[in-house]
Amino acid sequence: MSPSPANARVAEWVVSEFVEQDNDMNSFVSNSCEVDSNLFQMCPLEKPERKLSSLSNSVSAPLYDTNGRKARHIPRQITNKSDIRNNTELLTFLTDNIGNWDIDIFKVDTMAHGFPLVAVTYVILQTHDLFKKCKIEEGTFLNYIAEVESAYRDNPYHNSVHAADVVFNANYLLSCEAFKGALQDWMILGLIIAAAIHDCDHPGRNNKFLINTKNELALTYNDESVLENHHCATGFKLMKNAKYNVFVNFSSKAYSMTRRLIIDLVLATDMNKHLIIIGKLKTTIESFRIKDSEELELSSSNFSDILHALLHCADLANPAKPLDIAIQWSRNIAEECYQQGDEERRLGLELSHMCDRHNPIFEKNQFTFIIFVALPLWEAWSELVYSHATIMLDHLATNRNYWDSMQPNSDENEIEFKKIEND
Repeated sequence: MSPSPANARVAEWVVSEFVEQDNDMNSFVSNSCEVDSNLFQMCPLEKPERKLSSLSNSVSAPLYDTNGRKARHIPRQITNKSDIRNNTELLTFLTDNIGNWDIDIFKVDTMAHGFPLVAVTYVILQTHDLFKKCKIEEGTFLNYIAEVESAYRDNPYHNSVHAADVVFNANYLLSCEAFKGALQDWMILGLIIAAAIHDCDHPGRNNKFLINTKNELALTYNDESVLENHHCATGFKLMKNAKYNVFVNFSSKAYSMTRRLIIDLVLATDMNKHLIIIGKLKTTIESFRIKDSEELELSSSNFSDILHALLHCADLANPAKPLDIAIQWSRNIAEECYQQGDEERRLGLELSHMCDRHNPIFEKNQFTFIIFVALPLWEAWSELVYSHATIMLDHLATNRNYWDSMQPNSDENEIEFKKIEND
């Protein structure tokens, strides 16, 4: 299924077409993966219970649009329907399907009345009993995650449905037998929150566009992982409001470690890190083979690499889903790319890859992305979790064959790849 080693240069070229390469990677080196129970001691501060219905109808913190102006988010109507604790049908559906990789997240969105991120995240925290174990007040968490969801813009792809999907995927990958007992509660919580905020307030334009247009965000973050820094900062800025502070009961050390993990994970979702993540994952797997170890042992040396790969897989899971769901996601991301291309054309900029609405190569893009971007990642992940990734590899094969069959000039594409390899 995967390209041969001889095609490595082709793969590198394809990835460079999809992402802007970066020579550096901010790696997280954990001083210790050990956390004693005193880290989650109750703080003496009192806080009133907050109900979801007490939320305002707009995001409290003004954010920037792609031209550097303050962005206006489309407010979500907060009603009793927003408190998914009252939606027994939804809770039952999610609970019954929490271990179903093929779940239809678009159905979840409909059932959650536009709050899929709230619904999925809440049920997952309940499943792991994290409200009790990490001393998080339910009402405060629901307020916070609803505000995070409202900070997601109504983009075709980078929206709260995608965020809910990534949270669900991350939890599913975490359910692998290899991870049983490997992560402590604070790590699971950090992973879930990182997945929830990983695209928060995404403007529907990529980092390259923001840099080329000298956007306020690019200037703020010095062109380095611009969006990823913004997503993470947005998620934490919301917590400055007491009614959204989910970490109010954490000791300073517990908060510091959890925040550090979340930041590290979100920054690693930058697609510039794609090849580095795959490389480090393979190195980690090889180290297990050398030790002849059948059990996954997290240490300061492999902790971040494995969680980076897990969240990256969760983020790049669309082509590893059932065909009908994968097609819907493909259409959504294509439309978002076209919208960026429309703006690039208006601004007189060179059109980015996949962004020309008037010269679409939709099917070829999907096929190429699977072969040279998604498949190498998922095959590397499968070497770590074995049979737990079988369903993803099966879907990738089905979707790859579908997009290949839909290409009008598949023979010409093969010739083009061979030319690239020979350059």
